[in-house]
Amino acid sequence: MCLSGEVDSLNDTQWAAIQRCMMFYKRHTKIIQSPEWYRYGEESLSYRHPEGWQGFLSVDTLNKEALLLLHTFNLGAVAKVTFELPKGRTFEIEEVLAHKDPSIEIVDGAIHYWPNGDFVAIAVKMKCRHK
Repeated sequence: MCLSGEVDSLNDTQWAAIQRCMMFYKRHTKIIQSPEWYRYGEESLSYRHPEGWQGFLSVDTLNKEALLLLHTFNLGAVAKVTFELPKGRTFEIEEVLAHKDPSIEIVDGAIHYWPNGDFVAIAVKMKCRHK
């Protein structure tokens, strides 16, 4: 885990958010270390001015858990992000970590996410079972 910038000048509210994220990370380290990863979203043509969104899904089949990380950039006209989760499994949302209350759900094996802005991130811990 890496924190950059002027972290020594964070106020109490900002520092509490960092601590909440660090605890989330620690609770789900085993999922993050899983070798089974999937990438979603468009390839960015510019890393200086990224557009669209990207998602990363890690699946820990041993413990039947998954972790989804979604990042939005300059979304333009994108109001909803939708993509299929890996076939042959069922996923159920257990915990969501985000700055604002996100709108995200799983319907018929697909993620449906309505981002609440540009340049936001969300982490979603899920149960994962084979069908």
